Formats: sequence, C-alpha cells, structure tokens
Amino acid sequence: MTKGSISGVLILDTIKPGDIVAINHYSGINPYKSVVLDVQPEFMKVKLAKEFAVMSFIVGDPAVVGIQKSDGIALKGCNVLGLKTKEDTIELKIDKLETGAENRQWERYPVSIYTDIRTRECKKKQIGIIKDMSYYGMMIYSKADLPVNEQLEVDVYMDKHIVFLKTNIARKIQSEHYFQYGLSIVYEDSSSLNYMKDYIKRITQEQEEQIRKVKIK
Repeated sequence: MTKGSISGVLILDTIKPGDIVAINHYSGINPYKSVVLDVQPEFMKVKLAKEFAVMSFIVGDPAVVGIQKSDGIALKGCNVLGLKTKEDTIELKIDKLETGAENRQWERYPVSIYTDIRTRECKKKQIGIIKDMSYYGMMIYSKADLPVNEQLEVDVYMDKHIVFLKTNIARKIQSEHYFQYGLSIVYEDSSSLNYMKDYIKRITQEQEEQIRKVKIK
C-alpha cells in the first residue's frame, strides 16, 4: 500500500458530503465516480455520477471505496448495504478494523473482482468474488455452499494470464446474500507465490491510479 493509504474509521473522518470518491466494483473495468451524500461511523451514502450505473450493484456485494487526499490515496473495503435505483444512490457499510489486524504478518488488500472457483472433487466452475487478499490468503464471496476444510481451486486473472491457486477453506460465514470464505493459499512452487505478489502490487497500483483519474475528471 502506498504512502497515504488509511484505514476504516480514519477514511470516514477525512471524508465529507460533496467529496468525490471512486467505487471499485467487479461489474466495472473502471471505478464508478461518485459524490458523497452522507457519512456516518462505518457508513457512507453516495450518488453515482453515471446514470443507471447503480443497476450493476447487488445488495451484499463487496466493493472498494477510494479517495485522493493531500497525503495520498485511501482505499478501504466495504459492502453494499442498500440501493435506490431511481436516485442512483448506494449505501455502503465500511469494513471495521478487525481486532488483531495490526499484528498480522501479511497485510490484506481490498479488491472486488471476479474469480472462478471449484472443488477438487467436482471440477464444475462456480463464480466467486474476491473481497480482499494477501500473499497467503483471501476472502471470497460465493453463492456456493461449501464445507470448511474443503480444498478449493481458485483462478486469479491478470491481463492474459491466469494464476491457478490451491487453497483450503479455513473459515466460513453465512450471510443473507453470500457465503463468505476465508481461504489459506497453498503454494507448490515459488513462482506462483512471486506471481501472486506481483499481482497484488499491480492491482493495488492500478486501483490507486484509477482513483487519481476519477478525481480530476
């Protein structure tokens, strides 16, 4: 994460109604330019600049809020809490800073991107959405109901290449809209780990560059 990136509560402390923010969501190649309408603790309401863009979102979806400030780019994960299609507005619940997060060996990077998942027993692909990732784990949302300790194969796409990751489901949370899976990544060689590190670096830089472009439009 580059200098100036800030965490959950702090990002809301620095944002006020009228600010321009970018919403990264798996449905769009580029982030959605949005105007902040309201800010509360761990909550934000925004109006999308592009008409009807709100129809690409689903309640429960993971997304990323980004804003450019004087001290750098801020990125924070969030979830879609509510939608008003006639008003092109979205309510977002900002991720809390989890207890013990500051002691993690590997930082988690918020994203919202498609992935294909499948179990080793059944090769049928199912859709997943990556919410955050680190070098050795990731959080995935999916409609698929899978057991804890299941071995899961995950396809991570980067440009024209695909990284095939082998993972284990370490934990599972059932929400109203998705099953949320905490996955640990099992590397069979150093090249896959290096590729994953490069992927996270590139996607983070890309998100931040997109936010800079949104700010000046």
